[in-house]
Amino acid sequence: MTNFEEIAKQSAKIRRESIKLIPGNCKINPQCLGSMTNEVFVAAFREMQQLFIDIYTDAEKAPFDWGYPAKK
Repeated sequence: MTNFEEIAKQSAKIRRESIKLIPGNCKINPQCLGSMTNEVFVAAFREMQQLFIDIYTDAEKAPFDWGYPAKK
């Protein structure tokens, strides 16, 4: 493994670990909910956050496969 690859893996790990899942009891400003309930909004937001966590987990394993960062 090159030093460049190790730096990319570490960067993906740091980004993954910086994502904190929204608390289930979080109250969202009703103006931001549209037609959703607070519970639906929080669940959808948490699902999106989990998707990003999963992406960074995969990028940490093989950063160049994800174009993270571009191989030099």
